[in-house]
Amino acid sequence: MNTVTRTPARYVGVAGVAGWFGVSPATVTKWLDRYDDTPAPDAEIEPGRHGIPDKGWLPGREQEWREWRASLPGRTGRPRKDAKTGDR
Repeated sequence: MNTVTRTPARYVGVAGVAGWFGVSPATVTKWLDRYDDTPAPDAEIEPGRHGIPDKGWLPGREQEWREWRASLPGRTGRPRKDAKTGDR
């Protein structure tokens, strides 16, 4: 009998993305809910928790996530807008 060995695809879930940044998985979930421009997942696994598909990203996309995170205002070094003028 000819047996085919399959290697499963490996993805990084919300907890893995959280590990890249040293934050909690809840923080990554907030980013996904709050920002439309987060890196889109490479896979969604159903049914997932609470009826929401679990998301997964290929491990090679860490740099894309880091660039996305660096684009957010605040502690990342990007200047905040001046509240009065709207200038950076």
